[in-house]
Amino acid sequence: MLGTWMMRRGGKVSWREVTAKILRATGAKEEDLVWAISSKTQFKDNSEKERILAGLRWIGLFSDEEVEKRGNSLDTLRMRLEKLMAWAGGIQ
Repeated sequence: MLGTWMMRRGGKVSWREVTAKILRATGAKEEDLVWAISSKTQFKDNSEKERILAGLRWIGLFSDEEVEKRGNSLDTLRMRLEKLMAWAGGIQ
């Protein structure tokens, strides 16, 4: 469903829009996304919640960055993670 929506949608789509669609959030602002995540999840404590949200921010799921669309939503996310975790080389 999401992959079809993403591929059919003309023009650019941001990670924040994709995340909102996945979460069925009421909006695509970061506070809307955080609220949607919090309503679907039980965190052990505030520290755990902030750690998880920081990871999602690092991945870029709350960003306005344009999604590089691939064959389906899983391939799209995989490509994003590959870029983030690519070895830069030269580190000894």
